[in-house]
Amino acid sequence: MLTCDYDWDPKPGAICWTACNKIAPCDRKRATKCRSCNNIVRPGELSAKFKRWKIPECEIERKIYGEEYENGPPRAPYFLCLDCANIYFFLCTFQYAININENMHDLAKEHAELIRDGHGGCL
Repeated sequence: MLTCDYDWDPKPGAICWTACNKIAPCDRKRATKCRSCNNIVRPGELSAKFKRWKIPECEIERKIYGEEYENGPPRAPYFLCLDCANIYFFLCTFQYAININENMHDLAKEHAELIRDGHGGCL
């Protein structure tokens, strides 16, 4: 669901990801699935990569990674296929708070409906 609300209060143990700002060849050695549509993203194919990490939740993790949640234990990155990445970047231009776990094609349809009704975007 498209929203303009970025209000998110991360708790220890939560998995976070950074917003991607470019399309580049997939740097994995094996194929992976697009997080949005589940299509296969093969090594070398253009895609969007999202760095992920866990917010430290125990004393040992805090000693290793620090108190700042941006430096927690790394997790495997997520990828969006080229089609979903293009939709993601298009929707970002309207300043939506986008969840990469949602289907970008469905979000694009929702955006089109909002525009048709005169309500699209968070500008």
